[in-house]
Amino acid sequence: MKISKSLGIVVAVMIMTSLYIFNSRVHAQEQLEILTCECPPLSYEKNHKAEGPGADLVRHIQKELNTREEISIFPWARAYKTTLEVPNTVLFSTAKTALRETLFKWVGPMAEKKYYFFAKIGSKIKINSIEDAKKYNIGVHLGSNNHSFLLSQGFETLQPVVIEEQNLMKLYYDRIDLWYVDSATPRSLMKLNFMKGAVEEKYFVQSIKLYYAFNKATPDRIVKNWQQALDNIRQQGTMLEVFKKHNLENLYPMEY
Repeated sequence: MKISKSLGIVVAVMIMTSLYIFNSRVHAQEQLEILTCECPPLSYEKNHKAEGPGADLVRHIQKELNTREEISIFPWARAYKTTLEVPNTVLFSTAKTALRETLFKWVGPMAEKKYYFFAKIGSKIKINSIEDAKKYNIGVHLGSNNHSFLLSQGFETLQPVVIEEQNLMKLYYDRIDLWYVDSATPRSLMKLNFMKGAVEEKYFVQSIKLYYAFNKATPDRIVKNWQQALDNIRQQGTMLEVFKKHNLENLYPMEY
């Protein structure tokens, strides 16, 4: 009886250990890798931590779902490539375009941006159409939707940079003529660099909604849970409060 009882205890312990290991592996497999870039004002690094309304919304989603994954900050091109290739990876804030739509699973919209050509304040450049801009040297964010869009429109004088702040400086010091970017980014960067009024809008191009983009191998259940959590945050008014907190109500997606 003693041997049998001891054997039963050993078997029970082995089963419990196996279940623990299995559950741990399942949990690990479902852990999301959450990525963003140094892309103010929606996301940026402060004190080695992701900040901005995009990051705040992620944390509200995590609160709804009782999850605690960290947000990692990488250059946009690297973060985008990682999300394309690595399962259970999500990237924000990502423009949902026709070219990208089938590449990811989507949650959103979480923001909306209006895109312009910007010039240095006082510039005599005049633009009445996209075609007018093609004769100028234009700063863009490497690998971004802005970059892809202008390439698709036949632009040949683009100067891509890894960080948008470089475009502000290049425009200010006359190293480029125009900067193609959303309206909120220059305002944020000018404030951070004490350069208020350094650049101005020259020509409106388009308005685009932004989303959380998930690697296509991410389980549908996870994506669905994120969408439901984001819907709840919007319905509760929390999403609008987040944008108000950052003085970025103009980025709140009015049509949902």
